[in-house]
Amino acid sequence: MFNPLVTIIIPVYNTEKYLKKCLSSIMNQTYSNLEVIAIDDGSTDKSLSILESFKTLIPNLMIIKQKNQGQGVARNKGIDLMRGEYVYFLDSDDYIASEMIYNLIEIAVKYQLDLIRFNSYPFVDDDYEEEKPFILATKDSDYLKPFVIYEQEEYVSINRKHPFRCSVCIHFIKASILRNNYLKFEAIKHEDELFTALLLGYCYRIMYVPERYFMRRIRDSSTMTDVSESSLKLRFDGNIRVIEGLEKTRLGFQGSLAYKKFLRRRSKEQFKALLSYNFKEKKILVKLIAKKYNLYHVLIEQKTKKKFKKLLIWKK
Repeated sequence: MFNPLVTIIIPVYNTEKYLKKCLSSIMNQTYSNLEVIAIDDGSTDKSLSILESFKTLIPNLMIIKQKNQGQGVARNKGIDLMRGEYVYFLDSDDYIASEMIYNLIEIAVKYQLDLIRFNSYPFVDDDYEEEKPFILATKDSDYLKPFVIYEQEEYVSINRKHPFRCSVCIHFIKASILRNNYLKFEAIKHEDELFTALLLGYCYRIMYVPERYFMRRIRDSSTMTDVSESSLKLRFDGNIRVIEGLEKTRLGFQGSLAYKKFLRRRSKEQFKALLSYNFKEKKILVKLIAKKYNLYHVLIEQKTKKKFKKLLIWKK
């Protein structure tokens, strides 16, 4: 009978409206050997009191209080404290299917997996004020074979050629990989872009499970939907930090060529994202990054595409 401890790490910041749903989805898991580490990242609403109210409902719920330092730092605190053999990162405005942990731990133990990738089901919050976005649930069965054990080289090759799903919330991880390799999140916006790419460098038995276990909420003022100037500048800075982290790892990596090519592809995609921002200092920084990491060809390609697109519009 399998019964390894699973750690669930939840960073919490001002999500009083959604937190009960998140915690209830953990309380209702069909697998019971859980350790839940909730890090209150300086919330100013009732999030902390909601966490406290679940202490008697969720066995092994640990509540950590810290000043606001961001999601990455909060997750790192959970990594420092985790005792589980496997770890899952959940955001406090989302929730998971009740059978998720049981099903994934059964597969992870049976096949001795380092990593399991599964699907999400995005949904729009009722109070979302912007135009309702067109969203697709992650379901990548067209290019990932369900329930097949992938070695690292094949898995990263597939993810280099197809959309890379970086959200850590759709990954179930063997905890020793983080402990043994001192893998942590950067204190930046969209920290998953770097963390998940680096995580793959230490995973050698990977499986894709097609079930939609993770319910992702699209809401106002979340990390993904905040388009304020301050947030956009943080994203821009985050893109640069991701490129630097990817390139530093790629240049020092001694393993498979396939993984190095994967990292380079991710660098190029992050560099393309830099070109979409509209800041005065953008041009200087973009040129510096292009020169430092030999990405000028990407800049030229994107400019050519932009000019060609304008030409097509003019011809119409």
